[in-house]
Amino acid sequence: MHESPPAGQLRREERNRAARPGRLAEDTMSFLDKMRNTSRVSRGRVKMRVGRAAGRRGMQADGLADRVIGGARQLAEWLKDAGRDLRRSLPH
Repeated sequence: MHESPPAGQLRREERNRAARPGRLAEDTMSFLDKMRNTSRVSRGRVKMRVGRAAGRRGMQADGLADRVIGGARQLAEWLKDAGRDLRRSLPH
């Protein structure tokens, strides 16, 4: 039977996991947000091309708006990740 080590002898990974209980959920949400933003940019490109081919300026404008919004949100995610990484790298 496997016994757990005394409280003061936890492995490094277990200590890190215990110190940041929401880290997995936070990283998963960040990944999902990045995927949503990337798909919005891609959807915008498709709208722009279809609008250009069909001669529909409104569709082209919608596509451009989707690309800009998706890109801005993606930039915000990258900045949030950079701040989180910096915070994690600083000594406590």
